[in-house]
Amino acid sequence: ISAPGLWRAAWLVHAANRPVTRVQAVVSGVLRDVVRELLASGEWAAARVPEVSVGRGAGR
Repeated sequence: ISAPGLWRAAWLVHAANRPVTRVQAVVSGVLRDVVRELLASGEWAAARVPEVSVGRGAGR
């Protein structure tokens, strides 16, 4: 028996029928960079690097 792991998720959503704004793209990039840095340094070992999902709207 092992102790349960803890992980965190961050979701950035946008309307599927509109293009992503520059601000949304920058925030998404910064989030991925910060999580990658924390993973590399070992400070946030339970994190997962956010993935980019294209063409998936809310509720699908």
